Amino acid sequence: MIESIHIKNFRGIQDGKIDKFSKINLLVGPNNSGKSAVLEAIYLANTASQPATLETKNARYDALTGNRDLLGFDPLERICSKHLKSPTINQTAGTIRKKWKQSEFTLFPQTAQNLEPCKVALCSVEPKKDKTYKNAGLNLTEIADEIDWQLDNGFVDEPPNTGSVILFWESSLTYYQAKESAWFIK
Repeated sequence: MIESIHIKNFRGIQDGKIDKFSKINLLVGPNNSGKSAVLEAIYLANTASQPATLETKNARYDALTGNRDLLGFDPLERICSKHLKSPTINQTAGTIRKKWKQSEFTLFPQTAQNLEPCKVALCSVEPKKDKTYKNAGLNLTEIADEIDWQLDNGFVDEPPNTGSVILFWESSLTYYQAKESAWFIK
């Protein structure tokens, strides 16, 4: 069950946080206040299930990229088409290199053998409880420093070894074309 979500620069949300989800939750507010954006962020996070490797300057991490949802739809295509934009297609299947703020990372999705173009604008990284295996887990404090997040400004109030970090770089769906957004789900 989702306990909390903290979103930065996704759609109309510059910086938003919801704590203390319960078994039944209602999102109420005027039009264009971010209700759908919260649901889409959760949807994208839950459809990230294709294995990948995230490599930064200092380490490699197990990661996940977008995959089909339960109905067989491509989540990125579905969200983009809802907002009248087709998703960015990386024509070279296999490797995505992205400059995120002041540092770079490379995402290596394990794509299908037919090497079709992959639509990758999403990466989910989830730490494992045993932080002794650096290649298998993630130290959120370390990755946050890599991509210039300010943990002390409230991005992660929880212990940094719980939850999932979602990196998203479909610029048409970021806050005022910020080019990248991220959210933390516990």
